[in-house]
Amino acid sequence: RVHAEIKYNDIVKCKGPGIKAVEGSNPLIEGNRIAGGGSCGVLSATKGLGVIRRNEIHQHRGAGVEIRSHANPVVEANTVSKNMVGVICADMGLGKLLDNAITDNKKAGIAVSGSSQVE
Repeated sequence: RVHAEIKYNDIVKCKGPGIKAVEGSNPLIEGNRIAGGGSCGVLSATKGLGVIRRNEIHQHRGAGVEIRSHANPVVEANTVSKNMVGVICADMGLGKLLDNAITDNKKAGIAVSGSSQVE
């Protein structure tokens, strides 16, 4: 498994996800400003793991954080605002959401669908 540290970056105006953690990767994503993307801020999918902590995630056309396809990240102490949806967990996504400030999103703050489970 990959264990990358993605820390203290400005990630802005991406056409796809600002950060993508997939296929069993296990990154630490911390202290970044992820803003203004055409998709989602952080995508965790296809058994992606990792910790998404203390980031500012805002103004995405999709979700601030998107969890899908058996991904199981810990999403902790982030500010998630002004996205279409704050956090979406779909298509059998898992994960833990802890102590996040999720405000001013256009649709739901947190959306869980299908067989997905978050704590």
